[in-house]
Amino acid sequence: GLIAVGQKDTNSTTLAYMCRLDVNLDTLWTKTFSRTTQDVFYDVDEAADGSIVSVLVSGSLSSAEAVVVKLDPFGNLVWSKIIPSTPSTSVQFRLRCRGSEIVVAGVESNFSLNDDIFIRVLDSSGNEILHRVYGDASAHDELRELVLRGAETVILTNIGSAPVRTGVIRLDGNFNLASASIYSFSQSLSGTELMVDASGGVFVGGQITESDGNGYSFVWKTYTDGSVAWTRKINLYGYVC
Repeated sequence: GLIAVGQKDTNSTTLAYMCRLDVNLDTLWTKTFSRTTQDVFYDVDEAADGSIVSVLVSGSLSSAEAVVVKLDPFGNLVWSKIIPSTPSTSVQFRLRCRGSEIVVAGVESNFSLNDDIFIRVLDSSGNEILHRVYGDASAHDELRELVLRGAETVILTNIGSAPVRTGVIRLDGNFNLASASIYSFSQSLSGTELMVDASGGVFVGGQITESDGNGYSFVWKTYTDGSVAWTRKINLYGYVC
């Protein structure tokens, strides 16, 4: 089946919303969670034991908390864990399960121009076992995607503003930095989607803005060393999935 997350608006309150569907896309159950008047689920994954793990942002942007929740297969809360972070308007949390570990990526933000990407790893009980920070110390880093491939972790991030560049960060099995590549094919480049193939090559889709102001969709592939294999410009300005 499928698990969908997001938000549900009711009068002046926004609830974090989760829905589980069967293989025929019929609803098995729905759940809402409310810690404040504004709660939104950002990502979800299913652990090897069948439990459901999700990350939500609770509260207004100026005082919000990121919370990881673990549910049983029927949507009953097992535990919740506050993740130290100050979300900003550009935050896109990502969460993935690998074995018994829960990998959470987000932005450590102080509402300045030097926000960085964090990785926090939790065990199956919600205890933090690792915390690392990555990114360009002189610019704002915006998280776009998190992919786990075997023991490797790959992060897609957009860096800076006017112009925006796109970065691909690769971490080894101990979450040490293996490589970091920054791409800028035009006046401004914003990566939105990332996929890693069986050989370790990375496909990135996004949007480019040329110096004349025209915008296009853009796809490129990189080898494991970060070098560019090929690029494709699509005469359509929109998101690439």
